[in-house]
Amino acid sequence: MHSALAVANQLFERAQQARLSLTGGQLQCLCYFAHGLRLALVNLPLLDETVLADRDGISIPSITRLGLHGGRPVPQLLTEVRPTAAGLLDGMQARLRTLID
Repeated sequence: MHSALAVANQLFERAQQARLSLTGGQLQCLCYFAHGLRLALVNLPLLDETVLADRDGISIPSITRLGLHGGRPVPQLLTEVRPTAAGLLDGMQARLRTLID
């Protein structure tokens, strides 16, 4: 399992490489989707914390505590620590392609 911040940082960097901007809400949704995708593909969780969902949407506590939610843009990486989830996301992408093809 990986910290939600590490996964969020990796997703944020990929969005930047594609010249896309993300809001806090979008980033939390992407983390939630990646977490669910890994559960579906290999029956292992991606995130090391609980993801909350209610009528207001998805909330990952460590990201929400940084004030990143809703339509607020994500201005930079969430921590000084480099992400550790890079290879994991690549592996999930390759596995998903084999299932689709």
